[in-house]
Amino acid sequence: MTAASLPAVSGVFLAIVLIPAAAASVSAFLLARNIARLAAIAGAGLVLAAVFVFVVYLRSPTAHAPHGCSDCGLYLGRWWEPGVIIVVVVFGLGGWLGGAAVGATARWLLRR
Repeated sequence: MTAASLPAVSGVFLAIVLIPAAAASVSAFLLARNIARLAAIAGAGLVLAAVFVFVVYLRSPTAHAPHGCSDCGLYLGRWWEPGVIIVVVVFGLGGWLGGAAVGATARWLLRR
């Protein structure tokens, strides 16, 4: 397979997945001594995802649709596009959970 035939991956997509994965991986490597702590790190990812959705909701305008957002609609009294936000959250959370698993596995392998 040549470099010209490889699919291009968006830098934004990589940031959405890799930044949470790196943060969770480091956290799990440093803190996940047992399954309960690994579950707490995974739970922290869920909390961060919920906070992200809440912050995006609060930052959305109430009076009018933002310029440049032709697909935005009025949902829960705010002009935003929750479908896109959910996709971002799902990919970010996937990165977080994958990173936590990698970090915990690395810790387990090094502590054996």
